[in-house]
Amino acid sequence: MNGVVSEDAVRLAMVRIPQSAGLDWISTQVLGSISPALGLPWILDIDVTVKPLYGHQQGAEIGYNPQKPGRPSHVYHSYFVANLRISLGVEIRPGNEHAAAKGLPGLWQTLEKLPRHQWPTFTRGDCGYGSEITMLEHEQRGLPYLFKLRHTAKVKELVNRMMRQGALWQDCGDGWQALETTLRLSGWTRDRRVILVRENPAKAPVRQAGKPRRGKDRQKLLPNAILRELNRPDVNILTLENPVEDEVPGITHCDLKSPKEFKPMIASFMRSDPDIILMGEVRDIESAELAIEAAVTGHKVLTTIHTARASQIIERFEQLGLERWKIAQTLKATCAQRLVKLLCPYCKEPSNGIEEFDRKTFSLDDSWADVPVFTAKSGGCQECRNTGYSGRTAILEIIPISPKISDLLAKGEMTPYELEMKVAEEGVLPNLRRSGLRLLRDGKTDLVAVSKVIDMTYTDD
Repeated sequence: MNGVVSEDAVRLAMVRIPQSAGLDWISTQVLGSISPALGLPWILDIDVTVKPLYGHQQGAEIGYNPQKPGRPSHVYHSYFVANLRISLGVEIRPGNEHAAAKGLPGLWQTLEKLPRHQWPTFTRGDCGYGSEITMLEHEQRGLPYLFKLRHTAKVKELVNRMMRQGALWQDCGDGWQALETTLRLSGWTRDRRVILVRENPAKAPVRQAGKPRRGKDRQKLLPNAILRELNRPDVNILTLENPVEDEVPGITHCDLKSPKEFKPMIASFMRSDPDIILMGEVRDIESAELAIEAAVTGHKVLTTIHTARASQIIERFEQLGLERWKIAQTLKATCAQRLVKLLCPYCKEPSNGIEEFDRKTFSLDDSWADVPVFTAKSGGCQECRNTGYSGRTAILEIIPISPKISDLLAKGEMTPYELEMKVAEEGVLPNLRRSGLRLLRDGKTDLVAVSKVIDMTYTDD
């Protein structure tokens, strides 16, 4: 054609051309129009699309169709120039031929129409193309490829292991890092090159999503913070959680569906020789015994349990049915945490000391009558959404268990309360009351917020 014609004229002309001849003509014209661009380095994207049908079109079959189960469909195997989104060809197959390997004949048929110097630099596809047959055909033709891998157990194990190799990661620009290694999955005849990509931990933005943590989510803040501190390339850390709330790179997380999975998973964990094990929460005698058994074998075990104070952890384990000597033998430290509201820095109001009634109620000495403190403004401001508070911070209580104290606890010569008082007398480690009063003295919170999260009616005496 040497002139411009209407779309209708083209349609009428195509009707009069035999189907095979028409397809060949269209393919030749499309490739001819983009041939100059293919002389430069380019990437070929391959993709599979399921097209649900609403009638009885030719070739439609019931196959993989997550959106419309049971409805006949076609599958489009598409080959197009990346970024430009210029289609080089589309092969239509029945809906039950959605596997990536089914589109390989159409791929090679499309590329064979091009001279070799116009072939792509490499082909790129989703995880469906990471199969042995697809990669072998590319290798036989000398065409490089880049395919995603499904998150199988071996792939996850590789990612977790490589995440701990911090020195091996190389900067690849725009805040990303890459690491090259090899992997051989089941069904593969040999090892193949694998490239892992991650955000640079030093430059990754801090993200906050969803609602503030509450309840059991809040209980896991401290163990997860400890895991991040203990996470090293040479430390094997495994977690048992229900559910997994915070995934830490380099740590193997196991999401349990029910408490019944604790026992078989602990047995499985022991075979992988972990250095540290996190059990999400001790709920009953079974989970408590599993934690003790894992600790007796020499593994570091972190877990959480609901108690009012750190020293009551020993009593709580006894209530579940464990002997005191087992607890004393394996327990190395207890730590209690509370999240206290922080005053809004834009609208908090100064106050000249604490009134006598509040001092008596919360067991404060008379020196607090002259200590300048702050209180939340009634109604707040726009910065704190009219609440008077902005954010929260943790206050901690830590009680270490030395070998001498462990022996005294096992023999019944020291009670948990006496242990708590001993640590308080030394005054080195924080407890909940002192930590809360320090925030109050520093003007970061008020007495109302502190008294809501800890029992202020007792003293350290």
